[in-house]
Amino acid sequence: MKIFFYWSPLCPRCRMARRSLKKLIKNYQNAELVEVDVVTEFKKTAADGIRLFPAIKIADKKLAGILLSSERIESFLDENLKRIQ
Repeated sequence: MKIFFYWSPLCPRCRMARRSLKKLIKNYQNAELVEVDVVTEFKKTAADGIRLFPAIKIADKKLAGILLSSERIESFLDENLKRIQ
């Protein structure tokens, strides 16, 4: 399952969320991280309905916020992906 992560390398909040996401994603089956730089890929970002970043999109579900904590990211992954047992 593809997990799209919308971020900017210039954004400290995005770098923090990216670090957390990369650690957490290892606990889920068939999870493939696709990183989308919102500056260089602004057309894709807009077409995918992303208005705030950092943001995570799995299928048609989105999580976005000014600050995405590890807990919020993990909860979102739990709701949308199957954990490795």
